Amino acid sequence: MARWEEQAACKGRTDQFFPKGATTNATKRLCQRCPVIEQCAALALQLQAQGDLFGYWGGMTRAERIAITGKHNGAWWTNE
Repeated sequence: MARWEEQAACKGRTDQFFPKGATTNATKRLCQRCPVIEQCAALALQLQAQGDLFGYWGGMTRAERIAITGKHNGAWWTNE
């Protein structure tokens, strides 16, 4: 059985998931139709809780993950 990452809609397209001041609308649309968004979101929240995580993961921006976990170190760009 393949790992869930192999089924991700973003496979091979991750460059758009790490924007600096770029819009995330296209990324959000891609995540919304992803068959493994729940697994990705769970991993994103776990990693965010362990330390700061940059980029768009599991359908969430860094700011959205911080709002859920309360964890950040302020070192990453804040305009996702």
